[in-house]
Amino acid sequence: MKKLLVLPLIMLMLAGFSTVGISKNPAGKVRKPCQYEQIGFADYPYRSFLKNWNDDAHPVFYALIRSAEEYDTFFAPAAVMGNKSPYAPDPDLYKKYNLLVVARVTKPAQNGKSMFSIEKFVKQNDTVWLYYKLGRPDRKATWTIKDGLVIKIDKAPIRKIVIRENNRTVGELDIENSVLSVEKPPVK
Repeated sequence: MKKLLVLPLIMLMLAGFSTVGISKNPAGKVRKPCQYEQIGFADYPYRSFLKNWNDDAHPVFYALIRSAEEYDTFFAPAAVMGNKSPYAPDPDLYKKYNLLVVARVTKPAQNGKSMFSIEKFVKQNDTVWLYYKLGRPDRKATWTIKDGLVIKIDKAPIRKIVIRENNRTVGELDIENSVLSVEKPPVK
């Protein structure tokens, strides 16, 4: 009887099916999808812009914004005639959420939309992994823009954020020591 039960399991294993390790990474830790809301640069709902940074030294800018004061460190108001939207998120937003910003100075996309698209956003213990695809810029464009992602995530215990662009790690935020990728806040 035991042989009859073991035989189908052996056949499944030989066929490539295994219940052990299917949803685990090589380190044996399960990565679970994270809840998030993408707020892109193309349709940004606030009248503000990401301040300049030294993009030669730091091609990819990334920061975790946890308060209205931190938002003001990274973003500046943009006066737009006829636009009645707020300059920044309501400060109460930071009671429940953080904002993760990832940006580049690049030529615009061929289709006029953002070149950034989220592939996966997962959490493993106290580490968040952002996987995004960076599309190809319009080679004919003679100007550059700041393009990127602003992602609203639940406030939760996070120790580290790993940022992966086109399947390669482009940065990490060690939240206990720093919330931004550059050595000092962006310049005005």
